[in-house]
Amino acid sequence: QSRFTALKNRGESMFNVFKKKEDEVNIYAPVKGEFVTLENVPDPIFSEKLMGEGFAVIPYDNVICAPCSGKLSMIADTLHAFGITMKDGSELLVHIGLDTVGLKGKYFRALKKAGEDVKHGEPVILVDVDEIKKTLNPITMVIMTNNDSYTTLDNKIKVNTSNIMMSLKD
Repeated sequence: QSRFTALKNRGESMFNVFKKKEDEVNIYAPVKGEFVTLENVPDPIFSEKLMGEGFAVIPYDNVICAPCSGKLSMIADTLHAFGITMKDGSELLVHIGLDTVGLKGKYFRALKKAGEDVKHGEPVILVDVDEIKKTLNPITMVIMTNNDSYTTLDNKIKVNTSNIMMSLKD
């Protein structure tokens, strides 16, 4: 029995197999916006990559999505950050804005709970970007905190949640 027949019998297509593999090795933009390299984030914790490799997006939208598939390992009490553990054990941090921890959750609403499984592109946090912009920088960082096997792809300026931003190195 061929692999294709086995997949067909299980109700899957070959394309779903490739998509699943893609979701396991790629990190996508968490929000529609403007790509920024970590080196250009105006905070040394991120720009000096003290937490890990990654990228940032200046958000044009209020919905912050999971940039990869996995388990929501944490959502900060102040809702300004969340973590995802991928199937391979890689841990990713999404940090919404600079100095937003001081807002203590104001302008943020969680759409998911820690412990839930998420797929890339699935909304996790709703944030009022316009309100945050009045006093703080809403730039959103995506950091791979425990795996240096990913490389950042910085070939686009405007991005959305279907753009691959990091990928597993060959």
